[in-house]
Amino acid sequence: ANASGYVGVRFHPIVVSLLAGVPFVSLDQYHNGFWEASRSKTVNLLRNLDLEKFVFSRLGQQVLSPRRVLSLLEDQKIKRGNHTVLPHLTARLESFLNLIIR
Repeated sequence: ANASGYVGVRFHPIVVSLLAGVPFVSLDQYHNGFWEASRSKTVNLLRNLDLEKFVFSRLGQQVLSPRRVLSLLEDQKIKRGNHTVLPHLTARLESFLNLIIR
């Protein structure tokens, strides 16, 4: 929750990042490219939250530079006092997760 950002390959840390308001970039290992995106649980979650631009397939990772990653992390931040949070996502994420759990 106190991280400045998360860059990684796993699904659950992305969910935790969303809940904690931590900016993230997902290096998705569940699909190779656009034609396989629908089988990725990470892509499906982020697509429903309009955050699909922060997930990269194995092919997309080949052209992803460190500068681009930092830019994507900064794009997600807004400043509120001393805290950096993702805007307006908590309610949408909780609603989406409640639909899945039912």
